[in-house]
Amino acid sequence: MSTSPSSKKSYIDAVIYGVIVLSVLAVGGGFLLIFFSDQLHLEKVFGSGELETVNFETLAIEPGENHFLSCPEDYCLSATPDEMTQVYPVTVVALRNRLLEFIDGQLRVDLKTMDIPNLQFEFLAYQGTKPFPDVVTVQLYDLGGNRSSLAIYSRTLKGDDDVGANRARVMRWLRALEMR
Repeated sequence: MSTSPSSKKSYIDAVIYGVIVLSVLAVGGGFLLIFFSDQLHLEKVFGSGELETVNFETLAIEPGENHFLSCPEDYCLSATPDEMTQVYPVTVVALRNRLLEFIDGQLRVDLKTMDIPNLQFEFLAYQGTKPFPDVVTVQLYDLGGNRSSLAIYSRTLKGDDDVGANRARVMRWLRALEMR
């Protein structure tokens, strides 16, 4: 029993076509799962790695579009802030509580690290369908009495900043912390 060359070729073509279709479906399904799921991001799958602790006194940053820094006057000695942070007429504990209450209401912001003794917090902020989060570090300052302030450094580590997303985020957070 012999098979004709044309039937062998059509069988091989069908197998190749099937493999290609299955590959495209698998890759496409994976991308859809990663990019359109609020529950699954590449950072959660592969880990975000460890970031160096931000020291706002010695923080040196290059001018660019992928970050935004707000700092009280004379607290960021090695960097020029994009915005000066106000002094709040409340204790640092009250300011911390207001910050954490605000963050708790944000759907796409997760607490990454919390250094209570040093009053520093690091958050992962997800934006749109970007698979990698932006990183936001907040340092609170006790200025004595009923006075406190904070520094906020929002940066995009992977990908491009979407038309001032870091600036908009910092300004939104500062507005939320204003005392009414």
